[in-house]
This record gives sequence, structure tokens and C-alpha cells, in this order.
Amino acid sequence: GEALEGIVLTIAAKVSATGQLYGSVNAATVADELAKKGFEIDRKQIVMKDIKTVGNFVATVIFHKEVKVEVPVTVCAEGAEAPVEEAPVAEAPAAESAE
Repeated sequence: GEALEGIVLTIAAKVSATGQLYGSVNAATVADELAKKGFEIDRKQIVMKDIKTVGNFVATVIFHKEVKVEVPVTVCAEGAEAPVEEAPVAEAPAAESAE
């Protein structure tokens, strides 16, 4: 349990324009992310509500009745690391010469 102290998971998920996830982030998703970091934890040991929006959440990993570790989970939109919004380019009006 001490090995998980200080671990923060960031999960990129497909998100609609309103910020709702397509599907949800659940205990199985958290278990997969922990496995990528070298922690083999059964999804049945992870207690959390299914996450359906982007934001910061907490998953609790229960190793034993008395050993629980809270793991922060941050859910962000896929590709949100570099959001590219194309703004319409306003053309500068041509300066008309007053003759």
C-alpha cells in the first residue's frame, strides 16, 4: 500500500462538446492504468463511483480491512494537452485613400 502513496493517475477519455464522457471511467480502467505503472491490482479491490465527466476524483484501493490507499484520478479530454481552436481570421480592411 505504501508504494501507491503519491501516485496520481491521469486518464484521457473521449469527451463530447458538453464535457460528458463517451462511456465512463470505472474501476477496471483505473486498474489498467495502475498496471501500466507496474502495480498489479485487481479491479475488485478498487472502490469508486463511475466517472462520467472530466475533473478530479479519488479511487480507493483496499488491500485489507485496515489498509486503504486513496489514489487521485484526473480525467481529461483526449487531445486536450494541445487544444487547437481555429478562430476566424478577420481581414484588415484595406485602407482607402481619401483623394
